[in-house]
Amino acid sequence: ENPIPGIYNNVFSTFNICRVCKEKNVKKMILISSDKAIRPTNIMGATKRLSEFIVKGFADTNKDSEKIAMTIPVTQSDSGEGMVMQFYLPSRFDKNNTPLPNDDSLEISSIGAGYYGVIRFSGRSKDKNFSRHSKILKKELEENNIQIIGPSIKATYNGPFTLAPFRRNESMYLVNWDKQN
Repeated sequence: ENPIPGIYNNVFSTFNICRVCKEKNVKKMILISSDKAIRPTNIMGATKRLSEFIVKGFADTNKDSEKIAMTIPVTQSDSGEGMVMQFYLPSRFDKNNTPLPNDDSLEISSIGAGYYGVIRFSGRSKDKNFSRHSKILKKELEENNIQIIGPSIKATYNGPFTLAPFRRNESMYLVNWDKQN
């Protein structure tokens, strides 16, 4: 229910294991994944799929590869065709200099500027907590005649060891903002 430990375990731990294997010239490393990674429908499947990409990336590395630090927030939304998880690249990257992924199922996309209705909340980013705040935000937007034009998006900012009262989470909607509102 809390995606942050899954992200740390499946993504960061896999990355660290691959990094150490590369440093120590390990000839063979085996990743055991699951069928949830084939067509991810939730955060666990998405992080398992990402761990597969990390292993493949280390296997395919060459002298021209570039390490890109993880950024925050990590956002998740349901596109209607399954869970979409987005990681953001530092602003120095654009469509002309972004390294291309080694896997055809990964997509590099650019998110255009837009207006978002956002509610910030602390505590764990469990689905129940996210859903409750999404409903509060949606009701407030509708009461103020602000048109929602996208699905609810969950944004998480903290690692798993941040105490719940100090965590930053957000629920957001892309909105059609008319400055006259």
